[in-house]
Amino acid sequence: MKLIEQNFSEFVLESKLYEAVSFLLEQQIQIFPDFVDILMSIEDQDEISKIILRELNDRFEIELEDDEHSKIKNIERIHIHPSKPDYVMVVSVKPDGTEITQDMKIGKLVTAILAQIKKKSNFKPQDVEKFVRKVNAIRTGEVPNDYEFKLVEGKDIVKYYNQKQYEKMSGDLGNSCMSYASCSSSLQFYAKDCKDVVKLLIYVNKETDKIAGRALVWKTNKGLYLDRIYVQDDKIRDVFRNWGDYNVSAIFDPTRIKDISVFVKGWNKNDKEMPYMDTFELGFMVKDGLWLWVPNHLPPDYSKFPGGKDEILGEYRFRNTDGEIDILSEKFTWDRYEGMKDICVQDLHLKTLEGCPEVVGRFDCSTNDFETLEGGPKRVEKDFSCYRCLKLKNLVGGPTFVGEGYDCDSCSLTSLEGVPKIIYGEFDCSHNQLKTLEYFPEEVHENVFCESNPGRFTEKDIRAVCKVKGLVFVK
Repeated sequence: MKLIEQNFSEFVLESKLYEAVSFLLEQQIQIFPDFVDILMSIEDQDEISKIILRELNDRFEIELEDDEHSKIKNIERIHIHPSKPDYVMVVSVKPDGTEITQDMKIGKLVTAILAQIKKKSNFKPQDVEKFVRKVNAIRTGEVPNDYEFKLVEGKDIVKYYNQKQYEKMSGDLGNSCMSYASCSSSLQFYAKDCKDVVKLLIYVNKETDKIAGRALVWKTNKGLYLDRIYVQDDKIRDVFRNWGDYNVSAIFDPTRIKDISVFVKGWNKNDKEMPYMDTFELGFMVKDGLWLWVPNHLPPDYSKFPGGKDEILGEYRFRNTDGEIDILSEKFTWDRYEGMKDICVQDLHLKTLEGCPEVVGRFDCSTNDFETLEGGPKRVEKDFSCYRCLKLKNLVGGPTFVGEGYDCDSCSLTSLEGVPKIIYGEFDCSHNQLKTLEYFPEEVHENVFCESNPGRFTEKDIRAVCKVKGLVFVK
């Protein structure tokens, strides 16, 4: 007979183990104090420990002594393995007096004991996992005096993500893809956008302020959630998980965590960078923010959104280390930019700018499919760019005022009609189809770029029609 719990393959029980445990319970046992002490130290906090101690006590009248061991009048012994975490040593004595020592996983033994005393049905595999973590936490001292757990937020999240704050560059902590200084801009998502829904749990040396591990703690629709744990040494992972057992509703496990979500109020994709996300790799943007969601299955059940799929403005995946956002689908609406000064709508395949705010700060509508700037902003306080809009043949309908640079490079312009008379920054009209300088700005306060046009204009040509205060670049 073999029992295999789903996602719990390490606790596989053979029929011989049942027989051995049954014999162990029916006869007499000798349990060394190292194991008994641990069971007793967590008895008040752990139901499995309480049941095992009670059952053994009822059957065998445990007598704790101050000498080498605690006796239960048995022909078998159990004690903590001196070098292997998660293991005990089970010593069997044959009728001829020969001893057989077997290394056995604590969880495997405990599962068998629970089954024999008819208590297994009351516990899930996760409960046995928690029991093992508690045992190991006691064995390793849980949190040494020179370390402590802290929950940090805001800019401190960025601080402790940086490898400069790592005690050692080892384990999955040392190999973390988000540990570099270059990641600080994308980590602002945690520090600023998510300040109300996420904190960082750190295992920190009190004296040096260096960390030996970290994990995000999210406020989700199902309670607090401990995300993937990054540690410099695997033995520290159980210390984190033990903390999680007492403080959160769920702990990182991609095979079990489903239908869990976090809402980030006010988030907008415009000009954003995002960190690599371990759990919440999918994001669903709505008008007033972003849903981070781990659905039960793909494609998701969109009925979970109040307005159904029509409410979703964009679906994204956050699995890049360079801050880039993978667009799975996106519905465009100008409403998302309401109240924003700087607007970036590049590479959205827009066919029109209708509905755009009339006054903006910086405006970038590069790499789109519209044929006219009609409907776009009339006043741009900073830079304006319509770079690489390949269907654009003139600039009619564009902004009449641009406070800084104007970039219309790499379009299909045959005319500069519509460009403002004064450009207060740089002006770039390179790589177009211009054969004439008609409608060229009368004044440019910085450099001019007018390269690779069929008109083959010279610097002298440009300065003849425009007062250029900077340099002129032509070919």
